[in-house]
Amino acid sequence: MAGEGGQLAFAKRDQMAESLGDEARGAPAGFEVWIEADDVPAAVERAVQAGAELLHEPERKPWGQTVAYVRDPNGTLVEIGEPV
Repeated sequence: MAGEGGQLAFAKRDQMAESLGDEARGAPAGFEVWIEADDVPAAVERAVQAGAELLHEPERKPWGQTVAYVRDPNGTLVEIGEPV
């Protein structure tokens, strides 16, 4: 994990759906968790090995950041991405 401490950010369901499509609609309580990782593919692999469901493979976005999405065993959406 990169950096110290943490940040809290909010996104509307429409914003989540823009990034993830219909998978965002199943998010309990309408939220997602963001995890920052220097090595997104490795973090995704660890998450899947721990029981998460892969929803979107790591992808480099137009602004240069790599992000991926998984759903934890309780149904919560988790976005894993490089530092912004």
